[in-house]
Amino acid sequence: MYPYLETGKDEYVKELSFNAAMTYWAEFMTAMFGRSSALKELTYIGVLNDEPVLRVTTTREQFDKNLSKTQETVASYAAITFAKIGLHKTDDKGAKKDQEQQKTRTYSAALAMLPKESYFVSGKLKKDK
Repeated sequence: MYPYLETGKDEYVKELSFNAAMTYWAEFMTAMFGRSSALKELTYIGVLNDEPVLRVTTTREQFDKNLSKTQETVASYAAITFAKIGLHKTDDKGAKKDQEQQKTRTYSAALAMLPKESYFVSGKLKKDK
């Protein structure tokens, strides 16, 4: 179980976005499958205020076939957003909104590749549309 805590404190964050929760999941999943070739399945449970708000079970096959590039996809779009700022095609506020929308699309697509019974996302997580 992964508690979503304020940095440097032993208390839960006041608000948690879908993108933030999913970022932690993607980092955890990538690290765990990267560290152990024998790992066949993992379940990530994100906890906020003592209750699960995100649960995702992923197999090695699902990771290798569809999910291993999730973090890379998010990072590569950040480079595109940075270029848009440099070319004055957007401002900081527009770039942040665009980046968050792309993360939402990427993470939603990642979940859509999994069987519905293998994940739970609480309605308490705010999604950027």
